[in-house]
Amino acid sequence: NESNFCYRGSVKNGHRLPTASPPPPHRLPTASPPPASSGRTSRHGRQAPFRPRPVRELDATADKRWFVEMQDQNLWPVYTGKSFNIWMPDTGEYNYWADPEPLLDHLHIKRLSQAKTRSSAFFGADPDWLNDPKTLPCLFPRIAFRDVAHSARPRSTTACLIPPNRFLTHKAPYLLFFPGESCSEAYWLGVLCSLVFDWYTRRILGLSMTFDIFTRALSLISSQRTTYTSTSSTSPAV
Repeated sequence: NESNFCYRGSVKNGHRLPTASPPPPHRLPTASPPPASSGRTSRHGRQAPFRPRPVRELDATADKRWFVEMQDQNLWPVYTGKSFNIWMPDTGEYNYWADPEPLLDHLHIKRLSQAKTRSSAFFGADPDWLNDPKTLPCLFPRIAFRDVAHSARPRSTTACLIPPNRFLTHKAPYLLFFPGESCSEAYWLGVLCSLVFDWYTRRILGLSMTFDIFTRALSLISSQRTTYTSTSSTSPAV
């Protein structure tokens, strides 16, 4: 009944009605703000990034002194982009081979030096892992992708899990994972070989799969944080 409805602070029968406190405004439930970092704490004692980081192992020009053009059973093949294809870890096409003994020493010293730089993928890693030359990524299977790409090809992104005992030039960067992250590595291998990832990179791709383009594509996928439980804690192999 409208006649019996009294507004706040109104007068009825010569008496001012008490003013009731307004009800609290209705609030929709809100999600908690995301954490400052989308990573997780790794067994290396640092906040490990959920998104893997691409690494150039060797430069085809600057490191050419380590390469030989004649094949020998004691030499390791040096991969370029044409040395693998999607779901094909070894096409048998190599330009060079390399003696593993001196080159492994070079890569070990190089990794120790890079770990001192904040922008390096090795920065903040466990010192025991860094100081052990037996943990070099080239000794384990790892995910590599082609640096050269073109949107007119059937596949713009070409990634593959390559065998161990292979060296990589800058035309075939690899993704760095630490021990105990095998489940994450398997996940990202599926992502990089998917048609969805290929479709996205095709929209922004030029003639080269630069680290900037690759990182932008990885950022899109890693915006949805997922927790993994690794079944291995001793080897980065899948």
